[in-house]
Amino acid sequence: LLHAVNPDGVPATDDGAHVINLSLGSLNRTGVLDTVSRLASCSLPEAVTDPVDDYSDPGYNGDKERCLGRPGAVVVAAAGNDASRSLKQYPAAEGVYGLLAVTASDAGTRVAGFANSGNWIHLAAPGDSITSSVPGGIYGTWSGTSMAAPLVSGVAALMRANDPASSARDLARRLERSGGDLCGSRLPRLDAAAALGLSTPPMAVCN
Repeated sequence: LLHAVNPDGVPATDDGAHVINLSLGSLNRTGVLDTVSRLASCSLPEAVTDPVDDYSDPGYNGDKERCLGRPGAVVVAAAGNDASRSLKQYPAAEGVYGLLAVTASDAGTRVAGFANSGNWIHLAAPGDSITSSVPGGIYGTWSGTSMAAPLVSGVAALMRANDPASSARDLARRLERSGGDLCGSRLPRLDAAAALGLSTPPMAVCN
């Protein structure tokens, strides 16, 4: 993640990713990813200091310089496919500002049967029977929160292009608050047009 946001190793140049997708997960809390996600999204105390407040760390000044006046990267993480309301997947469940935990919805505008749906999840996006390219120059249909997270990342990239100055945390909040209702759940569902301020989300038709 740190290479993605600062590939040339020079904090003063803005040549890194503004959106990072993590279609991966672990049942074990990842303290390292928690810290790295904060650094990538510039979600640091007072926006300029390391989350561990280790002023002797050789990377401290570099992190401070990179985040000063920068919005940070929106980090999107898949919430996992355990069909559970209580089991957490990390790093999606780290609770880092600017990091969005994304679950999958189905064609019926409900949480997909395989997807996690606990109150630690921020947003749902289509993730059931998604067709995309796969290695070998062919197409395949897959289901999972790893299919849903990239759709949120794509919308976050459009939002960042429209509003380059907004912080990662503000963009994440806007994605959540602009979403329409998901049937049978309090989770909001992704609405690209509403997130970009082009419309209001339509009411879901629930059966």
